[in-house]
Amino acid sequence: MLVSGAISIALAILIYEHFKIRFLTDPRLSPAREILETASQQYPQSPRIYYRLAEAEMIQVASHPEETPRAITYAQKAVKLSMWDYRMRRLLGALQELNGDQEDAEKSLRYAAKLAPNHAEVNWALANLLLRRGKLRESLESFRIATATNEDLLSLAFELLWQSSGKDRSTLKEMIGSNGAAQLSLAQFLLDQSLPEEALDIFRDMERETKLGSTKSAAIIRSLITAGQMESARALWLDLVISANNRTANQTANQTANPAVDSSGSSRNSTELVWNGSFELSSVAGLEHFDWTLSPSEYARFGIDNGVAHSGSRSLRIAFAGRDTTILNGEVKQLLVLKPSTHYLLECYAKGSELTTPEGPRVAIMDGGEVIAQSLPVVPELKGSNEWQRLQLDFVAPATTSPKFVTIVRRPKYAYDDPTRGLLWFDDFSLSQQSSDHNSNGGIAATSSH
Repeated sequence: MLVSGAISIALAILIYEHFKIRFLTDPRLSPAREILETASQQYPQSPRIYYRLAEAEMIQVASHPEETPRAITYAQKAVKLSMWDYRMRRLLGALQELNGDQEDAEKSLRYAAKLAPNHAEVNWALANLLLRRGKLRESLESFRIATATNEDLLSLAFELLWQSSGKDRSTLKEMIGSNGAAQLSLAQFLLDQSLPEEALDIFRDMERETKLGSTKSAAIIRSLITAGQMESARALWLDLVISANNRTANQTANQTANPAVDSSGSSRNSTELVWNGSFELSSVAGLEHFDWTLSPSEYARFGIDNGVAHSGSRSLRIAFAGRDTTILNGEVKQLLVLKPSTHYLLECYAKGSELTTPEGPRVAIMDGGEVIAQSLPVVPELKGSNEWQRLQLDFVAPATTSPKFVTIVRRPKYAYDDPTRGLLWFDDFSLSQQSSDHNSNGGIAATSSH
């Protein structure tokens, strides 16, 4: 009985001591330094106590640098008692650098990196120390590991290496290696440095699947548009959208065992100045930059109709809400790439059903928010039937740098006009560059420009 009682007491004491150490070393708590010093005397074999004590001393070092050696002593005791814990080595390295012992700090951090080879924080600390010591090339591997583990560090790593290398792009490329996500981040970084061509080189060389699978691709295209690199932005966009459409078509063919599914529509559209002018292709989520965009309106609902078409099987449908003084002002639009001061001809087809309106909508070209050219309005009924009407407009692209859109507008002439009701379809948009001596041959709805 006495023996079992003694064992129970000993276990209780052991459990209590263990609980006390865990309490004192809990990272969520901040016990006073004096308490930790007392604990280190009570538990001289606890590396965690010395580790927390070294951390506490490190906080004091900022205002009392003379305390650094004592903090290093505590960290060294923690390392000695726990040789295989990378955290002890990392803290020791940080304190050694604060004390001006860069060589010892490097040794400690290199050892910590061996113990935790893929740990972002350890490799980040080592990479920064190597960079501060002028060992740029040696730092690249540690930067690569740190940023591969934690992508949030990429932009800061790029900035540090960019400045340290004298803005050497090859250094940044060497650091990221073949990491696809990092390559996209580097392309964005170069765009931010006003180096679009260098960014484009990286983007073009990447695997399509990597680009399709990342939201960073869309951000890069937006940055190119913002920078005025419209042709490059659209070329990259086309590459991604065509790949996405073809992949979807192939998947559909495999799922339905139907080899007749056509995946060539995207390729045919790639040569057109208006993308998907016949609305046969579906939009690719996240890549709406140069595609048709449909925005809500209180005057009409917009959508793709699979049962009515001028050619193919689909068209754009507008269902009017029947409200008076109906306004359409760019809810349906597509961003275009136009050459400045160049003559173009835009054509499309429209068809109404039970359409009643004081004046039909028009197809227009907008420069920013201003209409620079527009067709004559859609005629509610043509020759007593609902035939497709050909709309066209001749215009010269302005030399401005603001975005240009093809859109559908209806702007009432007066403060009030009667309600617009019914359905209206648009299909087969096409845009062609004209020679300087080109004369329009007219159409059912003749050209009108502003």
